[in-house]
Amino acid sequence: MSVPPTALPTSLNERIDALDSARGLALLGILIMNSTGMALVGGAYLNITAGGGDSTADLLSWLMMGTFFEGSMRALFSILFGAGMLLFIDRLEAKNTTLNPLDIHARRMLLLIGFGLINMLVIVYPYDILLFYGICGLLLFAFRNLSPRGLAVLFAALFAVQLLNTHTWVSSTEEQYAKYQSAKAELASGTTLDDEQQSDIKSWEKRHVRWQPDEAKRTEERELYTEGTALELWQKLAKDYLGFFASRSFWRFLTDCLMAVALGMLMYRAGLMVAPSRGTSWSLLLAGYGVGLGVGAYRTWSLWSGGFNYFSVVEFTYLYDIRRLAIGIGHLALVQLLFSYNILGALRRVLGAIGRMAFTNYLMQSVFQVLVWYGFGLGLHQQVDRAEIWLVILPIWAFQAIFSVWWLRRYSMGPLEWLWRALTYGTRPSLRLGQKTGGALESA
Repeated sequence: MSVPPTALPTSLNERIDALDSARGLALLGILIMNSTGMALVGGAYLNITAGGGDSTADLLSWLMMGTFFEGSMRALFSILFGAGMLLFIDRLEAKNTTLNPLDIHARRMLLLIGFGLINMLVIVYPYDILLFYGICGLLLFAFRNLSPRGLAVLFAALFAVQLLNTHTWVSSTEEQYAKYQSAKAELASGTTLDDEQQSDIKSWEKRHVRWQPDEAKRTEERELYTEGTALELWQKLAKDYLGFFASRSFWRFLTDCLMAVALGMLMYRAGLMVAPSRGTSWSLLLAGYGVGLGVGAYRTWSLWSGGFNYFSVVEFTYLYDIRRLAIGIGHLALVQLLFSYNILGALRRVLGAIGRMAFTNYLMQSVFQVLVWYGFGLGLHQQVDRAEIWLVILPIWAFQAIFSVWWLRRYSMGPLEWLWRALTYGTRPSLRLGQKTGGALESA
């Protein structure tokens, strides 16, 4: 059965510009952090002593990335996903009350999971978020009609679960380190270690080398990513993903996403996402940046004063989500104020174009990055310092800005947005501006 015309996707004149621009900003920010993770040896993402250079430019890059972008851009992206999900469902129900919203929404989310698996296992991208958004969308659909108060309770519950996850992780880390210290003390005293004690030492050293890699770890990683074949990389990442899905880390990250998406749903229902007043946006900006940057400054001081000791990160983990969510809200409010005061129009339009094509641009970034950092492309992993990563980021930004603006002057949506909607609705949405909707495909 084909979908009625009244159930066709959101039209061009229904776009909400500020949300599109915020989504574009989030996408560009995510590229910064994912590029850092793929360019440098493991651990150097946050640990400047692990690699990435020691020049003033490298230090400034670390400060800027860690202060304004790390975690917060993903938080903003997730908040916008939650708001966009409710916006889509509300419009769908308003357009055609006979259409089952669950059917359309489930198709969209299952397709998103499928695209995420392609990103992981075909493009061989190590930082996919699409699969998790698809899962979040399926799980949170049942809460779509909750009042702001109900959504606040949902968000608080998920935040509490994440705190519990964090506490479990911190406790297990401290316990593992205590066992390591005990075994090392026994070894130093001349005692012959049993199998369990030897395992305790190996387990901690394996964990710690990811934070402070030795030369053997650097060489192993460099050879894999710069000299390994596409098949070898696929085998490594597939093994990593399988291990991740079977670990507690999977549930921590899923709760991380659920919490931020639920916050976006709450903010949308509370009227904080679509054309809020200037006073509201200023309040969000000051509160978000005030709390987030304050907590972030504490993290930076803790890392620096602790000599980038591993436990400097462990101890901060309890505050991590407060920092990233608060700064993400600050970023959103900043974009809202640009629209409220009608300033930087050219920048807003470019960000909006990137945001309207976020799905296309996100997967495009995945392709660009594997071609830059992996050996079957340029093989630049561990070949650049932290500041030099910007020489990769800026051209990708420029290309996506130019391409997005050029494309949307001719077409109503991005190419992958079109594919996603066509597969969801079982119809050919209009693509070229002014084009009538094509014939219906068979409904999935």
